[in-house]
Amino acid sequence: MKPNDHNEPRAESAQPQAAQSTCEGRVVAVAGDVVTVKVSSPAECESCHSKEACHLAALGGRQVEVNGSGYKVGDRVLVIANSPAVVRASIVLYLIPALLVLVGSFAGFFTAVAFFQADGNIGSVVGVAVGIMISIVFVHTYKVATHGGGFDLRLEKLED
Repeated sequence: MKPNDHNEPRAESAQPQAAQSTCEGRVVAVAGDVVTVKVSSPAECESCHSKEACHLAALGGRQVEVNGSGYKVGDRVLVIANSPAVVRASIVLYLIPALLVLVGSFAGFFTAVAFFQADGNIGSVVGVAVGIMISIVFVHTYKVATHGGGFDLRLEKLED
């Protein structure tokens, strides 16, 4: 994940707002204004059926880099992601690819039947494959354009 540039440590107790997704973590490295945090999964993630596919749950046990100053190795912090950014990333990473596969299936079916007088099922499979390829390119382009998924991360210091 790409660091952002508006983080300040806060000494008060970090209470996440309703419009934010949060994960606790520990600072494992500080290089200038870039703080590397090892993130643990939130408790809600453990019971979720989609945790293997979720980018928030995927943060568990991983490291993220966030711009911030005033942190030292070992500090317990709360990594906060803006919910609008999480929703936008979810739409781009899940909904749009699913729609592309669905549209590819229908387009392949009708193209095979109308133009090639071929079996619609074969056309549908080809359309799904094309939809998957377009989805992969689309998601990769989005990740490159947003420097790793578009999450706007910030840190809050927690009391030990």
